[in-house]
This record gives sequence, structure tokens and C-alpha cells, in this order.
Amino acid sequence: MRQKTRLIAIGVTLFILMAFVVPYLLMQKFSSQQELQAFIISWGNWGFLFYTLCGIASTVVLPLNYTVVGLAGGFVYGTFPAFIMLWIARVLGNCINFFLGRRYGRKILQVFVAEENVHKYDALLASEKAILLYFVLCFLPGFPGDYAGYFLGFSKIKAAVFVPVTVVANVGCAFSLAYMGSGQAFTDPVFLTLFSVVFISGLLWVHTEKKKFHLQ
Repeated sequence: MRQKTRLIAIGVTLFILMAFVVPYLLMQKFSSQQELQAFIISWGNWGFLFYTLCGIASTVVLPLNYTVVGLAGGFVYGTFPAFIMLWIARVLGNCINFFLGRRYGRKILQVFVAEENVHKYDALLASEKAILLYFVLCFLPGFPGDYAGYFLGFSKIKAAVFVPVTVVANVGCAFSLAYMGSGQAFTDPVFLTLFSVVFISGLLWVHTEKKKFHLQ
């Protein structure tokens, strides 16, 4: 029991550091989109790597602002290069969140939640509605898809379901931020049409793959 308490204390301490202390220090350095843009440019050819790592960090470390990172990349690199880097960063970041939740979150959940309620939690997150909600949160810019990745990791949902949904879902958020950061208008009819088509197609894809994903 003492060892379990020690592990929980270490976990809570690390969470506080990652969720509040580190973001605070980074936000002091990059308090605006313009400062982040200037810093990325100063890295020269290494800026691509730095920017991708920054995108991963802004997904994993809460509450770093992924939106600011996305807009800055669109301004510096243009729509498509920034989109590719943001997409890769967002997918990798959400997968890290999922596996962190799987590795540590479930143990913490079982300490504070009764076993029968843990099973109810598993059943809730293994449903089609839960995965559709996760898809929406990841696809739309400004929504907390990164938080959802942690919570899905707490459940028994398989990585074989989480990863492909994450890959498809993050297309919308990554492209939208890169597109707007490059100076394009979110209200452009062509963009809105493509955005809507991909969004609806993604939802239909999750629905049609329901049996393959073993969703309730």
C-alpha cells in the first residue's frame, strides 16, 4: 500500500510539472504567435524538426496552445508543409497521450474508482458514440482532442482502433490551422466545402467500421 501511495504521489507530481510548470515556462518565452514564428525562423533548416517537436509537445503537454503553434507554422512554411508537420505531430502526440493514459492512468483510476464503475467506464468508451465524439474533438480546430486521447487510454479500447481513427481525425485540425496561419480565410467556400466533405466522410467511415472496431 505504501509503495502504491508513493507511485501515485510521483505520478501526480509529474503531472503537475508537465501540465502547469513546463507550460508556464514555455509560455513566458513564447507569449505570442509572432515570437514563436521568429524563433522558428531563427532555427533555419532545423526549424522543420523544431516545429514538429513543438507540435508534439503542444499536444502532450497541457495546456500548451496547439492552435498558436499551428497558426505560426502556416505563416512560416505555408499551408501544405505546415499541414504535414502538424498532422504528424498531432498524431504522434495523441498516440503518446493514449499510451501514457494506458500505462499510468488506469492504475490511478482503479485506486479512486470502484471496480464495477471501472467496467462501466470501459463500456462507455468502447461505444461508437464515444469514438465519434473523439473524432469530432480531434477534427475540429480549437477542440480538446488531446485531452480525449488521455481518457481513451484509461479504457480498454484497443490501439488498433485508436490509432487509425486518430490518423484520419487529425487531418481536419492540422489542415485548418495551417490554412488559416498562411493567411487564408476559414470562410472560403471551397475550403468549407472540402472541410465538410472530409468531416462527414470520416464520421461515416467510423460508422461503417463499427463491427471491425468491435464498437458497441
